[in-house]
Amino acid sequence: MLGGVVVIDSCKPKKMADKPISKSESSFDNYFIDAVTHFNNSNFETALKLFNKCIEINPSEASTYYYISKINFNDAAFSEIGLQYASKAYNLAPNNPEFAMWYSRNLKIFNNLDKAIEVLENSLKSNPKDDLLINELDALYAKKSLSDKRIILWKGAMIANGFKIKYAEKLAFLYKNNNDFAAAHTIYEQIQNAAPRKFQYLVDDGNLYLLEGNSKKAFEKF
Repeated sequence: MLGGVVVIDSCKPKKMADKPISKSESSFDNYFIDAVTHFNNSNFETALKLFNKCIEINPSEASTYYYISKINFNDAAFSEIGLQYASKAYNLAPNNPEFAMWYSRNLKIFNNLDKAIEVLENSLKSNPKDDLLINELDALYAKKSLSDKRIILWKGAMIANGFKIKYAEKLAFLYKNNNDFAAAHTIYEQIQNAAPRKFQYLVDDGNLYLLEGNSKKAFEKF
């Protein structure tokens, strides 16, 4: 079976509780649920027919194109068509991080890294707390050696989600690689304040001082 399946309710626009469900909406839901069931059971040919029926009823529903894209990527011969459907799903619902990540991953397959980054950056504006999205964008930045953008990304993650050691570790690593030792020490101090019993971070900070040639500060940490 293809990659993770989006929960139906998260893909589809929420219906207003006090709004009557139209006949077309009801028909769409029936076809869509049936299509997803066949998709989950790897009955892709039947699923594709049902998803195409969904498009006839409601051509503006992004989830349908997302699933059709996944079906096409199941066969390498149809990957370009899959990319087109991934683009359609993303453009219809650019704030949906799952659609953005799916489109970006497949742009990466076609070596269009700049577009893949652009898609994730746009999605991050609406989903600044999404760790999976942050990690995927960081991986693309790393692939293109964009260390400054990686630093901005993880600082943004810390602003959005609050201080987390995993974010701080990323920043300390990036500052160290950029030879910004002062910034790296500041991060290690923040980690030490947040986790005073985690002695490894004292050692890491001490090793960083040794790397700078500051033995006195290193042994203070040790």
